Amino acid sequence: MEKFDVAVIGAGMAGITAARDLSKKGFSVVLLEARDRIGGRTYLQKVLGDDIELGGAYVHWTQPHVWHELQKHDIGLLPPLPSSKAYWLADGKMHSGTEEEYYEVLSSAMAQLFADARARFPLPWMINAVDNSDMERETIESRINSLGLDSYHRDVLDGALAGVVHNYKYHGIAQLLHNVATYFGDYKAFFETASFWAIEGGTKRLLDAIFSESTAELRLSTPVSSIQDHGSKVSIITRDGKKIFARGDCCGACQHARRY
Repeated sequence: MEKFDVAVIGAGMAGITAARDLSKKGFSVVLLEARDRIGGRTYLQKVLGDDIELGGAYVHWTQPHVWHELQKHDIGLLPPLPSSKAYWLADGKMHSGTEEEYYEVLSSAMAQLFADARARFPLPWMINAVDNSDMERETIESRINSLGLDSYHRDVLDGALAGVVHNYKYHGIAQLLHNVATYFGDYKAFFETASFWAIEGGTKRLLDAIFSESTAELRLSTPVSSIQDHGSKVSIITRDGKKIFARGDCCGACQHARRY
């Protein structure tokens, strides 16, 4: 039987940071990760001799927590690559022009899509400041369909959203509106934070820097099967049948990895 003060489940950015912070406060911490690596939804891999980000890659100085860590560890950003021409596929044809021309085509559809972002979330840190219950089941697909766009502008909008939306049928519009509202309802500002500024040395450099400050015991390839709360302690059973007891647990696994 193994005992720790805290068991952290998931060694993505949240789990790594939680394990670091808890261990620095003097708690004994075990960090359990199902994969054979740390990083979660960030994943830097060498492909054909180059480092390629296969997961989350972009950060921004408007994101206070990650920016604090970057500054603390003296890690810089890679500036966006210069671009003189933009290409977009729409209405069955390939189109090209300057970035300004592309954004001119895109802006009207984006403005319609996010028209009520600030009204829905006037105080983004208080998601219930306004009653949005009428929108809880509205998908991105239904919102886009309601805009009445022609096929050309619909295709341009689809292309722009492809990098931030996984499935229109299942992804709710509320989360996307909330994200844009955080940046004053300005979709260009939101997209800048999500797709322009990469970390110098990659996400792994930041992860390694954070974890280097931790004394947590890391266990890779250790999926968790169940967590039980016994009041004064929790018991965690791993997929290989091992049991771990802790005074508390911190779940950093992403939502879709959990089973209730």
